[in-house]
Amino acid sequence: MAIVACISSLSTHAARTHILSLMVFNPERYLRCILLVGRIEPRITYNEELQIASFLLQLLSGGVEALQSFKGLCETLALGIVCSLVPLSWIHEALAKSNTPTLLQTQLDSLLIQKRYKSAFAQISWLQRIPDLLEKLELVKLLDLCFPPWSSMLSWKPNPDRINQWESGIFTQTQKLKLSNLIQLDGPDTSGRQKNTLKLSEPKCYQHVQVLPETTENLELLLNALSRAETIGQETVDVFIHICIDKVANVISLSHMNEILSIGDDSYCKVFRILLRLQSPDAGLWERMNHLTKAIPILDNERFWQDTHFNKDHFVDILTDTLTACQAEFVVQLEKYSCERKGLRIQELGHAIVQAPWIHPLLSRELLSQVKKFPEVNILRAITNQLQDQSDTSSMTVRRFKSYLKYSIGGEMASDDTESIALPEIQDEVRFWQRAPDSARKDLARLLGKIEKLEYPLYISCLQAMLNEDKLIIQELNIVLQARGEELCLNFAGTLTRRRRLNQLRNECWILLLITMLDLQGPKFLQTMAISRPLNQCLELVDILTRLVGPLQSSLSLNSGLSNRDRIQQWDQLMTNLIKSIQFLLRGANGESISAIWQGEQQINLSDLTRQWKRITPHDRQIISLISNTGDNITLVCECIRSVRQNTTLGLSICERILGRASGIKKWPLDQIAIITEGWLRSRILSATDEASLRLIQQLLKLPSRTQLRSANLQFTTRHLEENYHALLKQARDLEFLRFRFRRHYPREMSSLSQMLGLKDTSISRWDIGNIPSELYSDIEMVESDTYEMSFALTGLSNLQRWARGIAKNHRVLIIRIMLKHNDPGFCIHFLNDDRGEKTHDYWKPLQYSDPNEGTCTTKYNLFTYYLARNLHLILQNGNLSLGKIHSIVQKLINTAPSTCLMCAGNMQTRLWKPSTCSKRCTIQLRESPLGVRLHNLLIEPAAIDLMLTSIYAAASEHKDLLLGCPVERSRLIAVIDSFPPLEMLQFSDNLQRTIWGRDGMGSEREKLLSWLCLTFRGIIIKAPDEFRVPSMPKTQQFVMLNTDHEQEINFKACLGSNTTGVVFHGTLMSHLFKILVEGLKVMYGADILHGAASGNGIYCGNDPSTSLGYAGSTGKSWRNSKMGNMRVMLGCELAGYTPTNRAHVVDNENRVLIRYVFLLPPDFQAPEKRHVEPKMMAAYAQMRSGVAM
Repeated sequence: MAIVACISSLSTHAARTHILSLMVFNPERYLRCILLVGRIEPRITYNEELQIASFLLQLLSGGVEALQSFKGLCETLALGIVCSLVPLSWIHEALAKSNTPTLLQTQLDSLLIQKRYKSAFAQISWLQRIPDLLEKLELVKLLDLCFPPWSSMLSWKPNPDRINQWESGIFTQTQKLKLSNLIQLDGPDTSGRQKNTLKLSEPKCYQHVQVLPETTENLELLLNALSRAETIGQETVDVFIHICIDKVANVISLSHMNEILSIGDDSYCKVFRILLRLQSPDAGLWERMNHLTKAIPILDNERFWQDTHFNKDHFVDILTDTLTACQAEFVVQLEKYSCERKGLRIQELGHAIVQAPWIHPLLSRELLSQVKKFPEVNILRAITNQLQDQSDTSSMTVRRFKSYLKYSIGGEMASDDTESIALPEIQDEVRFWQRAPDSARKDLARLLGKIEKLEYPLYISCLQAMLNEDKLIIQELNIVLQARGEELCLNFAGTLTRRRRLNQLRNECWILLLITMLDLQGPKFLQTMAISRPLNQCLELVDILTRLVGPLQSSLSLNSGLSNRDRIQQWDQLMTNLIKSIQFLLRGANGESISAIWQGEQQINLSDLTRQWKRITPHDRQIISLISNTGDNITLVCECIRSVRQNTTLGLSICERILGRASGIKKWPLDQIAIITEGWLRSRILSATDEASLRLIQQLLKLPSRTQLRSANLQFTTRHLEENYHALLKQARDLEFLRFRFRRHYPREMSSLSQMLGLKDTSISRWDIGNIPSELYSDIEMVESDTYEMSFALTGLSNLQRWARGIAKNHRVLIIRIMLKHNDPGFCIHFLNDDRGEKTHDYWKPLQYSDPNEGTCTTKYNLFTYYLARNLHLILQNGNLSLGKIHSIVQKLINTAPSTCLMCAGNMQTRLWKPSTCSKRCTIQLRESPLGVRLHNLLIEPAAIDLMLTSIYAAASEHKDLLLGCPVERSRLIAVIDSFPPLEMLQFSDNLQRTIWGRDGMGSEREKLLSWLCLTFRGIIIKAPDEFRVPSMPKTQQFVMLNTDHEQEINFKACLGSNTTGVVFHGTLMSHLFKILVEGLKVMYGADILHGAASGNGIYCGNDPSTSLGYAGSTGKSWRNSKMGNMRVMLGCELAGYTPTNRAHVVDNENRVLIRYVFLLPPDFQAPEKRHVEPKMMAAYAQMRSGVAM
């Protein structure tokens, strides 16, 4: 560099001498010096020297344009100008030590193998332009050294127009493959005879293409025919291949081809080619189907039939036989699969037939009528999509759809089921399945489909009606319809009555559905009810049916599809049975009418009781429900009703409670009710009438006597009362929590509501002390001097957010105690429904302890509380923070996605689903945290750890270094992993460390392995919940990666920008999975490439699942207690800057790909089309991103 810096002050001769002294150094460095001198001081170097240096430097650096650089070098050297700075001997030496010969040969071979003769000839044609080349011995020596094939290239003189066609023409990839040997005839002579082209090198040229007779003239005719075919179109090229390539070309076939070429019509050739393939014996069934579909629309030209001498009748025979065979195969396979592709192909053929009037007179009337019944393609797609989404293949919906497809597409004879199903009704059902906004409505539709004898029009009406009903009502109906038999009728009738009073479920289809349910129970259903059910339930059912169906009977339309005359007659019969059942019900013991007894002695009118059942007081209804089926306790019931009506308020309340425990949802044992009753009778606070009522209830309930009770009964009763007491306190806490929330968000409304209910509103007075900001009165309470209790609602977090952070479902309120004593601050963390240590609190003191690694007070750390504790530790260490500021920081930590490091609280520049570490240093520090924090991923999702252990188990058997940093020796890994118990045992263990360690002496290794696994993988992966699960991939295990580590998330976000994203797939080996989950997908080079790199280095991703399925490795046997055995591994990824393609995506920037799904596929898995999985996966991707954008 010193010589170059001083070059301007030297003479030309001195400067060149000094430059030559640098020749001993690295050739590339020397050449750069020459080029630098040429820019600084042009007088010192010649232009030719600079050109040679530039070309030579490009060659030595291994550029992609090596042939072009070598061409420039040789052309400059051929000028014969003496260039002392780059003498020929030095050039020879420099190139001999480089890989230039290999590079030039590789680039030329690549062009020749790809038959890119135009580009190859452009790279070597300069050899023919150098005058007297063979006399330039030094240049010939250089050519021999670096470019040995130059002599054969020197004689290559192809037809320039043809090689341009072969490289730039309209050939498809398949055509290029078929024509490869013929096109090679225009390439260089590889026989060593140095002919102008391989076509002239006899007899070797005939090894590539068969032609009779074997003459170069016939080969030229063949090449010219192909050239003419290419100018006409691809269809003509296909005909050429069929006539001249697939068979041995001869004079006759060449003549035939020239006749076709003289027509010059590519569409003519298309028809000709299709018919040729159609009659080929090698054509498969579905291939013939495709040819027929393409041929029918373009065979209406009568001239074609005359010119080609094809027979129309023979064509129709092929059409009929093919369609019939395809339909038969479709029907058979429809039993197991949705057969979407085959159904669509049959439909396309039928549509082509309907749209081609020229063929109608040639077809049988039955065939033409059959294809006209084919549904439209959008209806067919919707049906097959629904079949793929249905997990229960035996459901009524699946059977109905398949029956319809067999009849309409499969050509089966109509059965009773299919004749009753019309296309408009099928379309209505399809529209429902397409529009159903949530799983609740789909579940209800499936339950309705299971009801026997439910007429299809009524089923469709219910589907349409449920789309307009509220989601809560749909959820309630789902629960109600789970019942069977009598319970189903009773529950549905009660729900229907209650909802219709609220102006809900008003559509008459729900009433007709109830009638269908009652009809299924048989004509003696109500009479059976009267025998087996208490009187109150029977009277209630009479009232419900009268209210529901009675008014509807007169308004049913005789012309309605749902409410025809048969339906009215059915209801009339039902009401007749109902009247008979009531009469049976009211027939008492010894033939005496119960109604007569009540109307006479007790002055209670039973008919009025039936009509006004809902107006009866609760305690009267409770007593009436105790009437026996034989009616022998009527007198006692009536006395009890009269006595209870005279009770005091206290006595009435006690009677209601005792009766409620005897007949409520959670019935008490009679001996416990007897103890409660005896206790009240012994008290001195009841009036005489109250005691009399209780004794009547004792008789009515047939309670055990005092002598029959045992001390054990008293203990059970006491325990039962205590449980009720604690449940009451829990309800009180829940109500108080709701009051806090309402008071916080609606202070004025809460004050008004408290006054209306007669409650003392203490929302302000109890907190109007200390340093609590007024806006936080509902959230902070002073419990001691300088000690405050803060409450934070956790109900605003989604289930997924709670899961990711480790917050249990029953943890609804977080309690943090803050002690702000001077120079001695402290804190402890609790959940409202856990043990809060009411009497004493063991505060964590940030100024006395280094790191909060042992838990605070009575709360054991999990990831969520540990994250809060470390932040509170740092907050209180810094000091000078107000209560409002502390509350605001904690509230933000709870309500927003984590964006700071778990250990150092540093900003990680992105938000995540769970707290994580920002660096290797912080990860090492995290090793000292409690076990429950380190094994967070295990505690929230054992299946994800099973997945990673399965990967490590597979990697342990390979020689590649896939487990860097693993604390267990490779030779011990398989034995250690096999020693793990089922991971669910660890998840629910009361003592996690003790369960991990066990008693086999391998506990330490198990703990180290789990800690390393959970800390090395800094992302979060869980089994796909319902909102993320891809329904069109049934019988698969699906995992979602909510986020990776923060570095990958940041890099992907930078690539995302305004670019669109898309769904891609990647098959991998199970042994590589753990490394991929930790580091992401990487661009591999050299020996690390598993499946080649045909399109260059990069991450290869399939655009659809079927492409990547071929690269999906198996999990193999897996470890002893694993649930992942014998499955295949495929990744679902999000690609930034996605562009649609039918080929594989080759991604050279690994930051553009983010793993979102891990699919474990059964061995017989059939990949669905991308359009079936893409919408769900794209929605999941958006939700994963939005979930951390809080």
